[in-house]
Amino acid sequence: MAENDDARPNPSKEKIQKLRNFSGLLREYGRNSSTQLRSQINEEKGSVRRIVLEAHALLLFYISPPPLIGGFVEQNVDLFDRIFEDSYGIDVKARIIDMIDVAIGNIKSGVFDRTVQNTEVATPEIRPGYAFIAMSIDPANKDLEDVLDAIKAAAKELGIEAERIDEQESTIVLPIEFSKRYV
Repeated sequence: MAENDDARPNPSKEKIQKLRNFSGLLREYGRNSSTQLRSQINEEKGSVRRIVLEAHALLLFYISPPPLIGGFVEQNVDLFDRIFEDSYGIDVKARIIDMIDVAIGNIKSGVFDRTVQNTEVATPEIRPGYAFIAMSIDPANKDLEDVLDAIKAAAKELGIEAERIDEQESTIVLPIEFSKRYV
């Protein structure tokens, strides 16, 4: 059985190897900027960028000239698009190698192996003639209660049952995720 386990491909190891190979290409290109190396880097950069993104290690940069010089300021710059350019003294290849190192660390820590336990997938229920109201109401402000009642009355005239989402007897949670990383 151990032989079969060794024979199976390990996606995490393959991703780490791909990242290390690419990092080596970037280092070599720093010493020997041949057209063959440049082509190899261009061929591999899309798949490497994808792995770095999936490993939550892709960073976007803010690039600006020195204040005394002035000039165009760029935001949300993906350095994989600038792999052969050094902008205003930023060593792009070194920054990409740093992102690759972080991605390798994240992969080693199991970012690709994690599974979510005890999840329940909600099946959407479509109820014709029903609407929910998502509205923040300050209990101290009675005018907002009047607004809610007016919304419900108008909906009822149209044959629609409307209720505030927090009035429902349900355990459904509406997930909202805010990400600090850019995609």
